[in-house]
Amino acid sequence: MNQIKIEVADTCFSLNLQHPIAEERLLSHYKDFLSHKFPQICINVKFVSKITKSEKDFGSLIYQTKIWRLYRNGQEWFLFFLGGSLAQFSIPPKDVEFLAEGPKEWQHLFYILPEFILTAFLSQGRGVVFHSSGVAEDDKGYLFLAPGGGGKSTIAKLRGERTLLNDDRIIVRKDRKGFRMYGNPWHGEVRITSRQSTNLNKVFFLKKERKNVIILLSKVDALKRLLKNGFMPFWGDDSTKYTLQFCAEIVESVPCFELGFLPDESIWTFIEDYEMATKKIN
Repeated sequence: MNQIKIEVADTCFSLNLQHPIAEERLLSHYKDFLSHKFPQICINVKFVSKITKSEKDFGSLIYQTKIWRLYRNGQEWFLFFLGGSLAQFSIPPKDVEFLAEGPKEWQHLFYILPEFILTAFLSQGRGVVFHSSGVAEDDKGYLFLAPGGGGKSTIAKLRGERTLLNDDRIIVRKDRKGFRMYGNPWHGEVRITSRQSTNLNKVFFLKKERKNVIILLSKVDALKRLLKNGFMPFWGDDSTKYTLQFCAEIVESVPCFELGFLPDESIWTFIEDYEMATKKIN
């Protein structure tokens, strides 16, 4: 069985499989995130003609979407994809068994499954994933949050020479110096990503306007908005408590703003001018 090792947000996980075509496509998809480190998470992939387990074997239904359903049976969790594949794991995830019925189920190895497992891993006291775009400039990081269609990809497209970490999802972790934001391979509309990380300097909640305007938010208002855009965990009270505390610590230490913007390059000049003006005042 061949092993493809990927590193995202200082977390290494491996995709273990024995299928030349799938391996080639996965290597191409994750080429900018390949790693030689020892994996903290192993996803063992098996291609089968038919999954013998039925949904009644998976336990209690916890959550569902149009694509997948999440079940829990004791200490085991089951992520069932309606197209015909199944992931089985525990929390925190370490060894994940993924059964796929044919080539069409490869798509879950490109996007949903690794991201889902990494989010579960981070929720155990390691970080939070946000519906957001992230842009890095030198050692400064700007986090832009909004619901679907709210302007995350638009801001990403207008970034100029700045580094785009991701236009749809950003991972935030904490180290001794403060909060850091990380790129990842699971992009949205803009097919550009980066494995880089940078300091989290400002948080912006986007709002489309007829002019550029910025409003400093209270910590209570910022926390409410941040929680709406975070990937909330399914795994129990401890992970939920951690996520709430993590978001509260962000708004305590990082300035948070509502950013109304015109969809043109003037928005970045506006942000830079605002930063210069606040530096002079301080």
